[in-house]
Amino acid sequence: MRAAEHLQTAARELIDQAPPNARPKIQRRVQATARRCVSPSVTRDTHVATLGLAAYHLLEHLHEEGYVSIGTFSPLSRAIDMILPHLESAANDEELMIDSRTKAIGIFQNLQTEGLFRGVVPMA
Repeated sequence: MRAAEHLQTAARELIDQAPPNARPKIQRRVQATARRCVSPSVTRDTHVATLGLAAYHLLEHLHEEGYVSIGTFSPLSRAIDMILPHLESAANDEELMIDSRTKAIGIFQNLQTEGLFRGVVPMA
């Protein structure tokens, strides 16, 4: 729950940078984009750790490409620090890692199709 609160704080901090009248539109766009880009990768059988690792792969790629910066002691950093230890055993499962990487690549491709992350090298 605390990790989710940190993630919500991180998202709110980003949205709060926009003018107040634009915030609802941004939130709706983010939700709609998530439905179009992430939901196709999720089925009833998708292991929660697979999604966590997919998010990790995606963030790692965006960080390596210089698109995302994760500040020390930021809400995002705190959430990641809480979540990663719980994904450690899944990260040691080769099948889950392959599946999570495949999902991350698919999500990233969907996001680029939506016009996001232009200029960022595709995940391989």
